[in-house]
Amino acid sequence: MKKYFYSCGINTISKVSTFALAIIIVLSLSFFSACEEKDNENTTNDKVTNLQFTNCKNGKSISNDSTQESIQLEFVGNTLNVFHQNLYVPCDYDTIYIKPTITNNTLTILEQGNNGFVNCVCPVDLSYCINDIDSNEISLIIINWDTVYNNLIK
Repeated sequence: MKKYFYSCGINTISKVSTFALAIIIVLSLSFFSACEEKDNENTTNDKVTNLQFTNCKNGKSISNDSTQESIQLEFVGNTLNVFHQNLYVPCDYDTIYIKPTITNNTLTILEQGNNGFVNCVCPVDLSYCINDIDSNEISLIIINWDTVYNNLIK
């Protein structure tokens, strides 16, 4: 009885190993760059200072009562002071992220509580400052998709 041994040869193994290594490197780089990009999205903008927020108040609920929500804005020089009362965030939040963007004289501010793994929300009071905002250039301010300041309406 003859036994046959098949060998790929060193050249073939070397090519397969090099190809596999190249694929692993490319996938690893794309994975880490995707994670890095996501982390950058979750950080508060450098223009935001004096971020303060309260613990949950008035208990927890499954839905939010936006009738009690209020927002006060005050320009002091080139700084916009924001006080947001009764902002509803997930009950298990421990950080609030503020992301301001300016497009076509519109300042859009996204306020978010992190986590959100529980099925309840609670109201918090939030205050912060956004620096380097020219009040003469801003005609509209939108916070969490609601218009809170409209200089176009006289």
